[in-house]
Amino acid sequence: MTHMPRSTVAEAAGRLCYVPPCAAAPRQACRLPCSRRGFTLVELMLVILIMLAVTVITVATVAPSLRGRRLREAARQVNVFLNAARNRAIQTGRPWGVVIERQRGLPSAGVLLHLSDVPPLYGGNSQSAALRLCTLGVDPQTGVATVGATVNLGQLSPRLVRPGDVVYLNAHSQEYLVLSVNDSDADGYFDEGNLVNSDGDPWWDVPPQAGGFPLVLQIGLRPGSSPTVLPWPVADPRTASFPLSEKVRFLISMQPERSAVGSLQLPEGTCIDLGGIDALGSLLATSGLDQGDLGTFRPRPANPSGSPPVPEDVSPVVILFSPNGGVERVYCWWWDTITPTATWQGRPPLGPVYLLIGQRDKVNRDITRPPGQQSNLEDLNSLWVVIQPTTGIVTTAQNSLMQNPYDVWNARRRAREQAGLGGR
Repeated sequence: MTHMPRSTVAEAAGRLCYVPPCAAAPRQACRLPCSRRGFTLVELMLVILIMLAVTVITVATVAPSLRGRRLREAARQVNVFLNAARNRAIQTGRPWGVVIERQRGLPSAGVLLHLSDVPPLYGGNSQSAALRLCTLGVDPQTGVATVGATVNLGQLSPRLVRPGDVVYLNAHSQEYLVLSVNDSDADGYFDEGNLVNSDGDPWWDVPPQAGGFPLVLQIGLRPGSSPTVLPWPVADPRTASFPLSEKVRFLISMQPERSAVGSLQLPEGTCIDLGGIDALGSLLATSGLDQGDLGTFRPRPANPSGSPPVPEDVSPVVILFSPNGGVERVYCWWWDTITPTATWQGRPPLGPVYLLIGQRDKVNRDITRPPGQQSNLEDLNSLWVVIQPTTGIVTTAQNSLMQNPYDVWNARRRAREQAGLGGR
């Protein structure tokens, strides 16, 4: 038998490498490649560039759909959360609502929601609790009457009553808004500090000035009404005389309190656009109430350098459902007429409540800028959550493209019409 040399034998079909024999196997020859051709740097760079281009195109295509999915998920969560409050109000027979917290640093955006309930009506600490009242005046243009009230000693607990609560007198349905309270420690609630009882009777003294009453109430009358329309004695500011009425029984409806039952954090990058002021100083209306209402969800403008300074608005928006399922009150900033000032309080809405679900980076954006910088009101991915006032039914509708981007009323109208057809 002829033995192959130990050198590598070249053949036309390729290169053969001779494998030396071993003790356990006969001599064999196998075809093994002795060299391989690699990629050049240019080829590698070309492949990387192609992969980057494909990635950029994919991200640009998928990103809008991901944003749209997040907005739809945010609208679904808000819808479910509102219905949970409505169902709880129906089941418990007590008002329940949803508190929309303003984001710190961006008060025009709501990203955190809480369930809230209303404490029971409060009529003082005993059956002898009562108020004595004095009409301080009536604004002839707005018809808003201001009424001072003092209370008998020890019959109004501290840290219960605050501005924005509602007072009912003598079991009547007329609502008196608590405009201000004696608040010696500046915690926002009534307390007895600084009040004086110099004559030994069971009542706090009548103050020497109109604003010094333990409670100052407000009630809306017709414009041009006389102070004598109310059944309480009328103050005489010329003589600083504040005559008081006889004892009046009262019930106080306090504002909703945040409940420990549940909270909702909206998906990242999404929010409820509450409206505000854009970079040019124009008012932006987005979420809010129907055209006939004088309430707004926009935050109160801050003025830290003013006198007195006005801090950033942290007052929430509260939507309260009644035990019959309808919307009982909406707590926000309300005007008694079209004036530069407003009061945070709760009032029954005249029409639907609208919540615009949009992107956080499009809040307070000037809607006259190029399309690449559109606002939530212009974005067709935005969604409207509409709450009907009488039934409390919550629906979701797609935002519509308007010829005039400032025409928020028609955008809401189309959302309401979609909701009437079934919504989402």
